Amino acid sequence: MKRTLTIAGILFFGMCAYWQFNDPDAFWWVLIYAVTSLAGIAVLFKRLPWQIPAILTLATLGLSFYYVQAVIAQELHYFNDEVGREMMGTILVCLYMSLLAMHARTQ
Repeated sequence: MKRTLTIAGILFFGMCAYWQFNDPDAFWWVLIYAVTSLAGIAVLFKRLPWQIPAILTLATLGLSFYYVQAVIAQELHYFNDEVGREMMGTILVCLYMSLLAMHARTQ
């Protein structure tokens, strides 16, 4: 099950990186999603220690809190506003990185 979720995340975040090229701040989102996909590949091949995805989980968790605060303070809609979509993206990356950290730790 962990292997299947890891592969699904690799494909999903790889496609997300590709789809970000039309975004106003494409560089950062392509980088975030590409690193997420590459981390999944590295965990799949047992080339990444669990501490790295754990640290990236904490980093994206902090970024997620920033976006949640911005969405709430500005009373934005999750899917109709850029900040709301960025919040959802960071939450997805945070969840996947925590999955990778658990997967890498049990290998």
